[in-house]
Amino acid sequence: MHLKSLVGSWLLCTALIGLSVLLFGAAPSGISYVGGGADPELFIWFLNWFPFALRHHLDLFWTHFVAAPTGMSLAWHTAIPALGLVATPFTLKYGALATYNGLMRIAPGLAGVGAFWAARELTGRTWPAFVAGLVFGFSPYEMGQSGGHLNLSFTIAVPLLVWTVLRAIRCEWPPALLALATGVLFAFQFGVSQEIAANLFMLTGLAACWIWVRAPDFRPLLQRLTPGIVGGLSVAFVLTSPLLFVMVFDGGRSGTSIAPPADFSTDLLNFVAPTPVTLPLSHAACPLSLRFKGNFSEEAGYLGIPLLVLLIWIASRTREQTIRLPLELTALAAILSLGPFLHVAGHEILPAPWLVLSWLPVLDDMLPARFMLYAWLALALGLAAWLAQPHLPKIVAGRFAIAVVVCAFCVPNTAQVGQWTRLQIPSIFTAHGANAIPAGASVFILPFTGDHIGEQYVSELNFRLVAQGYLGGGIAQPFSQWPLIAPLFNNDFDAVDRREFATFLASYGVQEVLVERDSLSDPTGAAALVSGAGWKLTFRHGSVNVYLPAVQPPSPAALAQEQEGFFEEKQLNTLERRERMNVCAIRRTEAEIGVHLTLIWSIYQKYSELPSPIGTVTCNTSPRKD
Repeated sequence: MHLKSLVGSWLLCTALIGLSVLLFGAAPSGISYVGGGADPELFIWFLNWFPFALRHHLDLFWTHFVAAPTGMSLAWHTAIPALGLVATPFTLKYGALATYNGLMRIAPGLAGVGAFWAARELTGRTWPAFVAGLVFGFSPYEMGQSGGHLNLSFTIAVPLLVWTVLRAIRCEWPPALLALATGVLFAFQFGVSQEIAANLFMLTGLAACWIWVRAPDFRPLLQRLTPGIVGGLSVAFVLTSPLLFVMVFDGGRSGTSIAPPADFSTDLLNFVAPTPVTLPLSHAACPLSLRFKGNFSEEAGYLGIPLLVLLIWIASRTREQTIRLPLELTALAAILSLGPFLHVAGHEILPAPWLVLSWLPVLDDMLPARFMLYAWLALALGLAAWLAQPHLPKIVAGRFAIAVVVCAFCVPNTAQVGQWTRLQIPSIFTAHGANAIPAGASVFILPFTGDHIGEQYVSELNFRLVAQGYLGGGIAQPFSQWPLIAPLFNNDFDAVDRREFATFLASYGVQEVLVERDSLSDPTGAAALVSGAGWKLTFRHGSVNVYLPAVQPPSPAALAQEQEGFFEEKQLNTLERRERMNVCAIRRTEAEIGVHLTLIWSIYQKYSELPSPIGTVTCNTSPRKD
């Protein structure tokens, strides 16, 4: 590559990153972060955790600062260790909040840069590659995930892996060099998002099989690349072995995906109907896009009718494999993104191809809509290859004009994408309240629904959160076994047994209970609960009441006995709810069909664990109305 061309390429890459930064606008005053909801606080906490753990010689993949005193494994959470460790110098200098905001703002631009170099390697042309960078970096996938999912937005390693393979083909890299490059990139991607690394591995295999079948002329290239790719997986395995070891032998899987894959699949109409993430036509399509089952950040299927028509026209008129194969892989990834069932305007219509694979371990946790990441990357490469075909200048100019027009229908909506959220932190957690919470104290905070890790970060991890701290995966064990968890989560303080709450706090060594009055619709109910559990209001700091224990807690043996009793009560309540649901379902069916189901009742009573006689179960058996 000539120096002039190289300088031009780097200037265009800088432009992609600059556009990405401008997309989010200037940061508002105060403690603000890119995105909405609670997920950004999670990534800020993780970015802060790794330098904090290194500085204090703590286990990188286990923490006792949340879900104290038992602690929590970070192995099966979106802990982004690769970003946390790489960004450590920036975190130490500027803080995790600024580092998070910086990474989120440049993530789409970096994704575009990766696509630029992959397309540049495929075509040998700069401007077609720049179009590919724009298409991929500012695609509905990237724009949707820019709402606060750092692990899913920071995808530069994916197109760089494509660049690595294309570069190895053109420059005839030895297998060892290809293995080193792909291994480092794949390990980095695994450290950013285990889900993307897993589906990248799967889709790479599918793409190789597809190319083997559809393009026999490329089979020698695939055979030549195989040793390097396999070697790269070995390198990645070595680099990620500390995390893999914890995941397999120590971390324990925290549970399945909290989001049902069927609900986070691409709606068929999303390919032509934009969500508010896209600017043109999104207002007109809003009544339809609101019917899609997933949220707007995950609905990344929108291509638009003009782009769809263009892609179909290109595929029907060219036999060039560098164009056809990316477009075919675009279609393959888009079909997989439909999920286990085809959805049309939110309605489940019929089974889809992903259903065959969705029952397998690990694959059952993947959200199919995220396969659009690969669809957009393949589309960008195919579009760049089409633009790069040698033709007369007028034809080339016409192609670029067409590409600009059709891609204009996918321009991101900055009002939706570039959102900022201001984090409201009570003064007790800032420097002004540094002496209000003793260093290292075990603290329980109401409302329980607040994850409070943002407050913990601002306090520089000055305290431990007992049974709290949302890092993904729901409420940790053993806290979820307590009957009081559900009413606490719903702020139904009157439904919480005072004695159970006192036992709960004493069992886990809570030293302070904080009640954030401004965050509660019923602060008096929370105060009555804490006082009724034997805790004394010691002082108020701004909007926060601070309670300390007023009585000596029972002995550990007595606490263990009481705790076991509450656990048994929770189990019994669960069995009773399950029995009521089953019995009422049978009775409702009898009422609907007008037939007594004697055989069903005998089987149910024989093989079910019944906590109470069936005759004592009351329910509404009125037939359901359509």
